[in-house]
Amino acid sequence: MTTLALLAACLPFGLGWREALVIGFGLAMSSTALVISSLAERGQLAERHGRDAFAVLLFQDLSVIPMLALLPLLASNGVHTGGNWMAALKGVAVIVAVIAGSRLVVRPLLKRARATVGARCSLRRPCCS
Repeated sequence: MTTLALLAACLPFGLGWREALVIGFGLAMSSTALVISSLAERGQLAERHGRDAFAVLLFQDLSVIPMLALLPLLASNGVHTGGNWMAALKGVAVIVAVIAGSRLVVRPLLKRARATVGARCSLRRPCCS
């Protein structure tokens, strides 16, 4: 929604829709490092609103990946070339491979680690302390 609002705000300034969309993508992203450090400084990161804010920030950070995969499609200047589509398809294929790999490899490994270590370790009480 923020991207679309920023796109609409950029169009009256004479920018094309492609440029306005890229500006919207960029400005819609929040600064995760600043927000997380601010929440940690106040001791609010472990509270419900801190965890919710972290979840939203993480989702926004991950949403950058599909945006970057679609940027080659915005680069065309009226000439329809297969290269832009191929670059976008490669980006989408990498995203699908990462998601599939995390489901098939990382998730079972984390479950196995959890079963091995048990309940003695958690985010609040790490094993290394």
